Amino acid sequence: MTIYWDNKYVAPEHAFDTTRKSELVADLIIKSEDTTGISLAAPEMEFLGKAESLIEILHDEKYVAALRTGVPYSLASSNGFEWDEGIWDMAVHSTAGILNAIYETEKRPFGSVNGSLSSGLHHADNKEGLGFCTVNGLAVGAYYAHTEGHAKKKVLIIDFDAHCGGGTMSFITSLGMDWVDQIDLSTNAFDSYVATGNHELVIHRGNEQSYLQEAWSLLDGVNWDDYDLVLYNAGIDPHPTISTKGLAERDELVFNRIFHETLPCVFLLAGGYTSSYGTMEEVADTHFNTVLASERILDLVKPFALTEETR
Repeated sequence: MTIYWDNKYVAPEHAFDTTRKSELVADLIIKSEDTTGISLAAPEMEFLGKAESLIEILHDEKYVAALRTGVPYSLASSNGFEWDEGIWDMAVHSTAGILNAIYETEKRPFGSVNGSLSSGLHHADNKEGLGFCTVNGLAVGAYYAHTEGHAKKKVLIIDFDAHCGGGTMSFITSLGMDWVDQIDLSTNAFDSYVATGNHELVIHRGNEQSYLQEAWSLLDGVNWDDYDLVLYNAGIDPHPTISTKGLAERDELVFNRIFHETLPCVFLLAGGYTSSYGTMEEVADTHFNTVLASERILDLVKPFALTEETR
């Protein structure tokens, strides 16, 4: 398994959870004895170019110009950060990591998993940022997978961040991305939308047990044969309503089902904030649980995935 990250993910001068936590998670991956099967890699140059090109193609030119130059400032800072030149570097590199991870899934498509330590994605639409999200790497990744032939059927986005993925849905509808479906389990109605067709949005108000039951129900309702790639937005910001143990159980539930269906998966960090954890270290530790969950499940299904590949 390869997880993508480099120091441009934390390039902005504005110090906030979304612009800093990936470095701590990367450090945990490097130092942990439990991640011997994981390679931490910087996005390759080819994918930096692809990311920049696709951001320019899929986003309004005024927004792209604002991210590059800071003018107009209101648009450049629409993600909620103070603008500086590092914002554009962060957007390009964190998007490139997603594209690189998607590309890697094609090398071993049956039950494989790769990741990118990207966050701040699903609220951004093609005209502006929102809610600490700058560029929608989920939408860009799905577009890349489809147009480059990495997803010959459809792409499924599983968004289990605390907040709704309205920016992603805006991309899907406005750009006619009918090869993308989204299932969205949120605990907060921010950035909600009307889900139609194969899209699902559940805003959960219950306890941890019912949250996990709802996650299971959403996954069980998927027609998995429709898809050949899953993007998992693994937000940890349902905490403290959902405990760190409950979030780990959720992640294992998601990965287990994806790998049971022998589908490739790319996971992303998504939301997770000191406002609900206390320290950045606690945020990073909980995100790291997602990494560990993916590796545990991958170890379990690896023999079956290898058998599937040789058929």
